[in-house]
Amino acid sequence: MTCSGLLFGKDVIEALKPYAPAHGSSRPADLVFLPRRMFDFAAVRTLDEWTFPRLQEELGCAVISAEWTREVLPMLRKAAAGQDCHTRPKEVIWLSPLG
Repeated sequence: MTCSGLLFGKDVIEALKPYAPAHGSSRPADLVFLPRRMFDFAAVRTLDEWTFPRLQEELGCAVISAEWTREVLPMLRKAAAGQDCHTRPKEVIWLSPLG
């Protein structure tokens, strides 16, 4: 995906329905990773106003955003251990020495 910022929540749901436990999938997903860039600046909603709670409710499984591929494995480990993998840790803000 080279332009994930233009994905609509509705289209993502349609594409993932075959894997959604909420839609009686024979191969249900335990969790879904979506590109961080498909959400607004605050990482709250898509272009068509879909939020994480709404996506999770519609799919019937956890939905997590990841900015980088390297973020996926640690979140999978947390999910496998039964830990909270939905809440992203607060990032450290590095202040520029230039002000």
